[in-house]
Amino acid sequence: MIITKEINIKVNGAHLKHFKSIGLDVKTGDQITIKPEQLSNGSNIRVECKCDVCGEIKTPKYKRYLKSINNGGYYTCSPKCGQEKTKNTFKKKYGADHHFQTEESKNKIKESFIKNYGATHFSKSEVYKNERVEKIQNKRRETIESKYLEKIDNLVSINDDTFLLFCDEHNGEYEIGKKLFHTRKPCGINPCTICNPINEQVSIKEKEFRNFISDIKEVTPNYRISNKEIDVLVNGMNIGFEFNGLHWHNEKYKENNYHIDKTNFFLNEGIQLIHIYEDDWDNKREIVKSRIRNILGCIDYKLYARKCNIVELSPKKYKEFINKNHIQGSVNAKIKLGLEYEGELVSVMSFGKKRKVLGQSSEEGVWEMLRFCNKLNTIVVGGASKLFKHFIKTYKPKEVISYADRSWSMGNLYKKLGFEFLYDTKPNYYYIIDKIRFYRYNFRKDKLVSEGFDPNKSEREIMLERGIYRIYDSGSKKYVYRN
Repeated sequence: MIITKEINIKVNGAHLKHFKSIGLDVKTGDQITIKPEQLSNGSNIRVECKCDVCGEIKTPKYKRYLKSINNGGYYTCSPKCGQEKTKNTFKKKYGADHHFQTEESKNKIKESFIKNYGATHFSKSEVYKNERVEKIQNKRRETIESKYLEKIDNLVSINDDTFLLFCDEHNGEYEIGKKLFHTRKPCGINPCTICNPINEQVSIKEKEFRNFISDIKEVTPNYRISNKEIDVLVNGMNIGFEFNGLHWHNEKYKENNYHIDKTNFFLNEGIQLIHIYEDDWDNKREIVKSRIRNILGCIDYKLYARKCNIVELSPKKYKEFINKNHIQGSVNAKIKLGLEYEGELVSVMSFGKKRKVLGQSSEEGVWEMLRFCNKLNTIVVGGASKLFKHFIKTYKPKEVISYADRSWSMGNLYKKLGFEFLYDTKPNYYYIIDKIRFYRYNFRKDKLVSEGFDPNKSEREIMLERGIYRIYDSGSKKYVYRN
């Protein structure tokens, strides 16, 4: 019930039309006193009301009050009280909480079911039983099919014995037998019968790579010595190339020393073996091609360092150049030097303190050469020497250390710069996630534990449980320059 008896209100444009319609002689700006029932039905003015169920005093908007009493004749302050009001109404009218609970209503429902379904309730009828059995069978069939098809990527259609699938790698459709698909899929390789033809061990990516080399130089594919084989041997140059797919070359199929042992074996036979990893070919192909052309002596654009100016680089300019031109990408550096030719950056060399990620501690006067590269498909004759001499003269280091990646290099650059060879490191390992190698430092045990993994397990155990495998490289050659 409403408690408010009178309301003081100032007439505005919104009120004026309503008040005149109920016979009040007012104008805009008048201060008047009215009864609540003289408010418009959509008024937002609050009135004091008492809940007719629980007795609690509330101040709802007038339109909310009207809505409540229109639904049952008296005011309720909450949904709970509204339900109680409905229940009281039914009890008063039917002698039960709901009119369906009355004997009269129950008998009508039974008669209706008997007439329509031949039973006192639909759930007891033959129609319901047949429909329910069919529904359960269909649902079970749909569940099995959906779980089965969820495991199949890029499904186009299904035949009796084959799948028609779409392959992202060659951007086209292919057909594969169901049995062969279920053999290939658990291996984690692309099941495509075009990219990976049946009974053929060479993938489309490796074919592309081999074709690129053979377009530059005359080669011998699948060159063998004893029981060791090289994917591509460049004739007359004693240089071989290996294309390392991430699936078949990870720790699940290859021993930790597989790549370094193969590198050393062919080195003893007088052949430098260069390893190209699948993710580099996928994501850094132009850098890979540029380095290969350089190794094979097939870069025509040549500059001379004496015609270039040395510049100190901003972090942004340094990062952009390194990411575009260096196979390992950018790394934080304190000293970032570049060579510019006619205003264009053509070569970069960077230095920093010894890196913690390599298990080293910083020492006074000891620096590490972190990155050196030229612009893609460009040779800067004397560029490395000019940059390094400038660093030595300007910053006067006691020592400079650096590492040559044995997947690519024999360390010839360091010998030219006056570095001394120290030793070959053990192979480094990376974790393969979504067909990309990630450096191990990102998956240290302390970091994994902080992410919620079991502290009683080793880093390797945690990663294997996650289905993430390592892949090992050929290690590095460590050099030092003593000033």
